[in-house]
Amino acid sequence: MRIKDAAARIEQELELPPAVRRLGTGWLSGTLGLILGVASLLIVVSLRYHNLLADPDFLTLTTNPLFRPGLHVLLAAAFALAALSLMLRREKKSSAPRR
Repeated sequence: MRIKDAAARIEQELELPPAVRRLGTGWLSGTLGLILGVASLLIVVSLRYHNLLADPDFLTLTTNPLFRPGLHVLLAAAFALAALSLMLRREKKSSAPRR
């Protein structure tokens, strides 16, 4: 049930009017942070389970000496964009109940 709630919230955020999604609201950095975070997670999982998930062409890419530093930059960029989104977002919502 929680996955459906999260998917509904993401869909609701993506359907916001352009005035709400303007620069400086944290919407763009949050979206980019989410995309980069999911992409880097998928790369790490495919590296961990390369026998099941990785294509042979992808495995040849991992031998490039810039691959690991590039993955670290991708992870750091995802974290930085998510943190920027949290700082810019004026209306911070929490899923935890208030006491």
